[in-house]
Amino acid sequence: MTADKVRLFFAGKGLADRITVRDKVSDTAEHSAAVIGCDIGQIAKTLSFLQDGKVVIILMSGEAKVDNKKYQHQFGMKSKMVPFAQVEDVTGYAPGAVSPYLLKAGTEVYLDVSLQRYQVLYTAAGSLNSTVRLTMDELLDCTNAKGFVDVCKNWQPAAIAAS
Repeated sequence: MTADKVRLFFAGKGLADRITVRDKVSDTAEHSAAVIGCDIGQIAKTLSFLQDGKVVIILMSGEAKVDNKKYQHQFGMKSKMVPFAQVEDVTGYAPGAVSPYLLKAGTEVYLDVSLQRYQVLYTAAGSLNSTVRLTMDELLDCTNAKGFVDVCKNWQPAAIAAS
């Protein structure tokens, strides 16, 4: 999948102005936050998992990590990420540029609750140097997400994590 197709997708939704192409590569949440100048938590990173022969995409806060116990509780199976060498084949995007839009048929998308604390989020837009700025409602709509899941750790403020 190319960034051009993502641009056409957002143009069709009247959101073409939300895509930014930068000179610097932003292939990780840390790089993206630094380049954009936002909180790392506002980066909705896209992780790809295999579940019984299908691909599941989970968007999560940039600093979050998958909690295997939570994942197993949510989905009834251990988490198994798509191997790096297969990411492009199963998602249509190169690793580091996986966009949660225009995915291959049958791919399910979920948003982790770690994203809910932000009004504005940034996702990959199909290349290593492009991002999309969206509100939570726009993200839900554009990804056709099946809903929210709670499968992450390391994102909660200390006061919440301690309770």
